[in-house]
Amino acid sequence: MVQNLSEKVAQQQPFDIYRFTARCTLDMIFATTLGTDMHIQDSPTCTYLEVLEDLIDQLRNVMMKEGSTNHEEDIEHELNTIIFAGNETSAMTVANTILLIAMHPHVQRNLVDEMRTHFGHDVSNIRYETLTKLVYMEMVMKESLRLLPIAAVVGRKTTAEIDVGDYRLPAGVDILIDIFDIHRNPVYWGSDADQFRPERFETINYDRFSFLAFSAGPRNCVGLRYAWISMKIMLLKVLDRYTLETDLKLEELDMKMALTMKIVNGHMMRLKRRQ
Repeated sequence: MVQNLSEKVAQQQPFDIYRFTARCTLDMIFATTLGTDMHIQDSPTCTYLEVLEDLIDQLRNVMMKEGSTNHEEDIEHELNTIIFAGNETSAMTVANTILLIAMHPHVQRNLVDEMRTHFGHDVSNIRYETLTKLVYMEMVMKESLRLLPIAAVVGRKTTAEIDVGDYRLPAGVDILIDIFDIHRNPVYWGSDADQFRPERFETINYDRFSFLAFSAGPRNCVGLRYAWISMKIMLLKVLDRYTLETDLKLEELDMKMALTMKIVNGHMMRLKRRQ
């Protein structure tokens, strides 16, 4: 991804960085989760369906040799779950975070300072132990997920009769949890809840159910650790090489809900080679 972004430096025209983060995370998912190198970033015309069909063919051949009884529809369903959960959510989160960093130069400076403190000018050898020391980066990522949660609404179904506040809900009731509004509720996040201020995570002692970027409870995100590590690495690589700029403002972002929450304006930005 970092290498492919270099062409945008020379052009100095706004572009949507999500197109790059999406291909990068898709390559990462195939390589680390499914053990297949697809080189999607090296094939600009490659589509998701082409990649999925290719992988299904490979798995079908393996399963035929092993005598598996799984049907192709089952394989496709499971692969779609793994790939969507690991790709779309991480790609959108990284793109959102990069855009927010570009909007706030002081945050970008703080991130670079932290990166240089722990890595110097060489981010080629990234170790898990060092990633855990990037405290400010973690606050930035949390603040990005707070303001722009990928899953703005989640659904649950009651399995037994329960009390919720003043209401008693019978078993079998569908419930929608409005994560977007919870994440911007001043009761939990203060009077500046609509602003991007990563430092709030230094001092605020928030309830675990007021921050639901990865859901909560026994059905929270199973890929949380993987997502957190991969997103940190992507941010490190981009910030090491480029200075991020954008003309967009946070209050100007137009959001829409699909399977995930998306920015209609796009993640439009410019890059400069970092000195």
